[in-house]
Amino acid sequence: MSSRAGSYHPWLRWCGCVGRDLRCCWVLGVAAFVRWLQNQLASWEGATGLHMVNRDRHGNAKSITLEGWTALAGMAALVVLIIWSIA
Repeated sequence: MSSRAGSYHPWLRWCGCVGRDLRCCWVLGVAAFVRWLQNQLASWEGATGLHMVNRDRHGNAKSITLEGWTALAGMAALVVLIIWSIA
């Protein structure tokens, strides 16, 4: 990466890694990905009515339920099937 302030990759700015060491960047990246997954499952939860995310008293997503992991695995299998059928 360059030392110029505006030359960082957009993903590094998005997950808050600019100016940090690599281990911290990796942890922040994984945390950002988990937050994204929880937000996706929360939106699917409203559409399907299934309980996919465990929440704390304040309504924040705390963990993913078994139904949530099953939904993620099903969506991943669907994407693989679509890509395999096209190729």
